[in-house]
Amino acid sequence: MRFLKTRLFIFPLIGLLAISCVGPVKELKYQIEDTWDVNESFADNPKPLKEIENLKELTALKVYSFDEDSKRNLNVALCENLYLYPSFKGYVYAFDLKSNKLLWTYNHKKNIISGLACDNKGIFFVDKNGDLISLSLTGNKNWISFVGEAFSLPSLTINSVLIRLSNNSIISLNLLDGSKNWVYQLPKSTLSLRSWPQISTSGDTIYVGGTSGKVIALDLNSGLLKWETTFSSIYGNSELERSNDVTSNIIVDNSALFVISSNGHIAALSLLDGSVLWTRALSSFVGMVSNTNNLFVTHNSGSIYSIAKNNNEVLWRNADLLGRDVSRPLIIGDILLVSDYEGYLHVLDLVYGKIISRYKISDNLILNPVIFEDRVILSALSGETYFIDNLIGSSSLNNFMKVEANETEDAVIAEDIVNEKEESIIDSIIFWD
Repeated sequence: MRFLKTRLFIFPLIGLLAISCVGPVKELKYQIEDTWDVNESFADNPKPLKEIENLKELTALKVYSFDEDSKRNLNVALCENLYLYPSFKGYVYAFDLKSNKLLWTYNHKKNIISGLACDNKGIFFVDKNGDLISLSLTGNKNWISFVGEAFSLPSLTINSVLIRLSNNSIISLNLLDGSKNWVYQLPKSTLSLRSWPQISTSGDTIYVGGTSGKVIALDLNSGLLKWETTFSSIYGNSELERSNDVTSNIIVDNSALFVISSNGHIAALSLLDGSVLWTRALSSFVGMVSNTNNLFVTHNSGSIYSIAKNNNEVLWRNADLLGRDVSRPLIIGDILLVSDYEGYLHVLDLVYGKIISRYKISDNLILNPVIFEDRVILSALSGETYFIDNLIGSSSLNNFMKVEANETEDAVIAEDIVNEKEESIIDSIIFWD
């Protein structure tokens, strides 16, 4: 392909819809990914990796192999200088990143469900029996409190632990002793999801993504409702088609909160009253991250998007990893890090969205990477843990994308159609394919 620096002019919406979809209007990714078929699953047809020119060489140093295979994608945690690795079988390992030694192991003897959350007051997780456990940073049990079945990570505030249960209720517990502060019941869904995000907090307000494209704001201290907003419509006939829950973290900054649903839209909402500032068709189950100006979203198909916070303009889209079970991105300076189901680590340029490096870490899924000082720490599902030292502090790849209008064969300009009610093409984007 060639890099066509052109914008397409608006033409009748009916014509666009006839070209871009069959039946109900598909969301943004499907309108652009015109090879998608309603009966086709990207996950069943992963896109083969194409050869790339490694513009940034990676080296990964294996530093430890935990004895217990996690068996499932649990959340690792970083607390001070401790790298905390949970095992589904109930072990918690504390690895000291200063001395590169295993400090202690805690055997809970019951399955750990979602992984760990921690701060300087302790380590928190939920087991298969619905107990919320608090450990000290030295591996001693502080307290245990029954909360019920939960598949989400605890969220920690100054004085409380917040957890979302599978019955769609929010519970607040005292951080010091595990006693219950309050419980709030969200609207229940006919479908039971086994994945919920951590609860987001800002000041004295907590923000919770609900079912059917809703966001709810609660008072942190009392659990009372402040406001409720529906930002994403639901479509379809069956319950599965109409499932449109928020399964990824809500991002809160000084100007707005940003939320994305699993089968519908991404939106910016007012912190004050939840009013919708902007919205557009785009879905994600695993979520997004942000820097000062942009959001970076892993789409359900495996595409990765960069979207401007202030006006929802799509800046670029990378479709090199379709169907590869792509992780939520991690921002490191001027690069973006994602992993896939084959254990590859992919490095993308933050500005242009092109994959600039790739490294085979493992034959297994890679758990969520964390950053400690000048290195990235990551573990494979099989327990091997690696340091990558040459990612932090990377200067912008200034010479990487000095592209003339006809120099690149990887990028094209693709139309960005929002939905059937809007009558204009919002922007044109860099489209890596």
